[in-house]
Amino acid sequence: MAVANKSKKKKSGAGAKPTYAKGKTAGIVKSKSDMKKTASKPSSRVTGPKGGAAQAGAGGKKRSNSDGSNKFQSRFNLIQSGTLEMRVFQVLLVFVIISILVQYPLWKDVLGKEYQNNVKQYRLELEKWEKEHESIKNEKKKEEHEKEKPIKPVKPTFSVFIFYYLLMSLIQGALFLFIGLNIARRTDLKTPVLDGLFSGERESQKIPRLLMDSLLWGLVIFMPLGAVSLLGKFAGITRSTEMEHAFWKYSLHYAGFAAQNQFLFLILIFSGLVWVFTRYKEKVKFEPHIAGVTLTAIIAFLYFFQVSRGGEEKITSVLLVSFFFVVSLVVIAGLLYWKKGLELSLISSFVGFALYPIFYSVIM
Repeated sequence: MAVANKSKKKKSGAGAKPTYAKGKTAGIVKSKSDMKKTASKPSSRVTGPKGGAAQAGAGGKKRSNSDGSNKFQSRFNLIQSGTLEMRVFQVLLVFVIISILVQYPLWKDVLGKEYQNNVKQYRLELEKWEKEHESIKNEKKKEEHEKEKPIKPVKPTFSVFIFYYLLMSLIQGALFLFIGLNIARRTDLKTPVLDGLFSGERESQKIPRLLMDSLLWGLVIFMPLGAVSLLGKFAGITRSTEMEHAFWKYSLHYAGFAAQNQFLFLILIFSGLVWVFTRYKEKVKFEPHIAGVTLTAIIAFLYFFQVSRGGEEKITSVLLVSFFFVVSLVVIAGLLYWKKGLELSLISSFVGFALYPIFYSVIM
C-alpha cells in the first residue's frame, strides 16, 4: 500500500499518466511496454446483442456460418455478396430470364400478325391523308396538317421484345424474387438442391432425380388443366377455339407463364403468408402452410378471374378455368414447394403447363 500511495503522489500533477488500465483494479501498475502491446492489439471479438461474443468481419458483420450462409439477424437483406443466398438468387434469376425468353416465338407471331393488320390500316389512313393534303392550298394549313400524318407502325423485332417485354418483366420478376427469397429464408421453405450444391455437399447427384421427379409431378400439375379442357369440350361450358399458331409456341408460352406467376404467387405471396402465420401461430391457431396455400389460392383466383372476364367467354367458363388454373399453379405447386422444395415446384409447373397446349391441340 505504501508503494501505491507513493506512485499516486508522483503522478498526481497535470498531464500525469494513469497508473492502471481501464477496467483493471486501481493500484496495479503496468509498464510502458505492456501498455503499448495492449494498445496495438485491438479486440477481435465484439459483444453480440445477447451479451455473447461473435466473430466480427469487415464492417462489424458476422462471418458466414459453416454452411456458407450469412444470417444477418439485425437486417432484412440476406442476399449479400459471397453468401449462399446470393448464389441461389443468381440461379433463380437465370430461370426468370429463361421463362421470359421462351415466350418470344409466340410473342413474335402474335405481334407480327397485329403488325400486318396495322400496316394495312396505316396505308388506308395515309392515302386518305394525302388526298386531303393535296386539296389544301394554304401553306400554314399544310404545316398544321403535316402534324396529323399517320405514324408508321413499328415492326416487332427481337430488340423491341427485349426493350419492351423482357426488360420490364425481368425487373418485376427480380423484385418478386429478391423480396420473396429474403422472406422464405426466415421460414422452413427451402431450396434444398441449390443449397446443397453450393454448400459443397455434392448435391449434383440429385439433379437427375430432380428432373425425373419433375416429369412425374408435371403430369400431376397437368391433370387439372386437362380436366378443364375435357369438361369444357364435352359439357359445352367452354368455347372451343382453334390454335392460330404452332402448338409448341403455345407450350413455351404457357411454361414461361407458369414460372413467372410462381414468382409472384408462391415465392412472394405464399412465402410471406407462411412467415406471418408462423410468427403469429399461437394467435391465429392455423397450420401456417395450409393457411398460406389457401389464402394464396383465393388471391390468385380473384386475379385470374378479373383478368379473364373481359373476353368473349361466359362467366361460368371463366370461373371454371380460373379455378383449375389455381389448383395447378398454386395448390399443387405450393404443396410441392413446402414438402419438396422450390426447385421441384418450379420445374414441375414448367413441364405441366407446357403439356397443356399439346393436349388441347389434340382433343380440340
